[in-house]
Amino acid sequence: MRLRYLVRHLTQPFRNRHREALRCTRCGLELPDALVGRNCPECGQAILRSALWSAPAVPEDAENPNEHPSRKPYAIIARNLGYPIDAFFFVGDAVRFAQQRAFGSRRSGVQVTARQLCAGVRDFAIGCFGDAAEARAVLRHWNIQRSEDIGRIVALLIEAVMLRTSEVMAEKEFAGISSLDDLFESMPAIAPEPTS
Repeated sequence: MRLRYLVRHLTQPFRNRHREALRCTRCGLELPDALVGRNCPECGQAILRSALWSAPAVPEDAENPNEHPSRKPYAIIARNLGYPIDAFFFVGDAVRFAQQRAFGSRRSGVQVTARQLCAGVRDFAIGCFGDAAEARAVLRHWNIQRSEDIGRIVALLIEAVMLRTSEVMAEKEFAGISSLDDLFESMPAIAPEPTS
């Protein structure tokens, strides 16, 4: 499968191989690699919103998904916001996971606490990456070192209108909950909310 992908990739014309830059999904402005700031200079839309709407999936057989050519235009996100685009996708999915674990599948869109989300990120990472050691390594690679990092990503997702404030606690609620190592070693699993 990897050989087929490589052959297809090399036979495409050079100009169509991958995007050279990220484009704003609202106004179409090409966001230069050297852009500083969190918003499109033309229309003011959050660049994170444009990136999340336009990022292609990395092929499953990619040897190193974080270094895949399809991720190059999105390096601007990591440089300006401190976390790679995959960290934003992951935390967004972890919010849904934590909501379902805490409140059941029929109650989506309800607010999870900062502790529930931190435990949800841990449990979701273990489920996605196979074991705690691999999950910890991936989160560390994405620069998610503490609960404050999870809170910052959540705040940026809310700013980019990818999450609602009614779904997750405010960024300040994530302060001092745990480090990445503490998260994997001592935090209890998510306990379901009592039903009335």
